Amino acid sequence: HHDVIMTLGGGIDFMTREPFPSPEAMVAQAAKAPQRRLVLAPLMHGAAQWQVLGALFGGHTCILYEPHSFDADLAWELVCQE
Repeated sequence: HHDVIMTLGGGIDFMTREPFPSPEAMVAQAAKAPQRRLVLAPLMHGAAQWQVLGALFGGHTCILYEPHSFDADLAWELVCQE
C-alpha cells in the first residue's frame, strides 16, 4: 500500500521528486491547489482507476465520462463546463 500511495497516489511531490514526510503533509499540499479531473477511460481500465485513486487520495474532484463510446465533442463540452 505504501508504494501505491507514494508513486501513484500523490505521495511524492512531482515538482521536487521528494516524498512527503507524512500523509498529513500530502493532504496539506493537495489542498493548496485542488484539481478537477475528467476521467475519460472506463473505470474498469487501469488508466481510469489510477486517475480516480490519485484524485481521491489528494482530495480532488473526479468528473466521470459516461457514454458507451468515446465522443470527442462531448469530452470537450465537459472540459468547458468543468
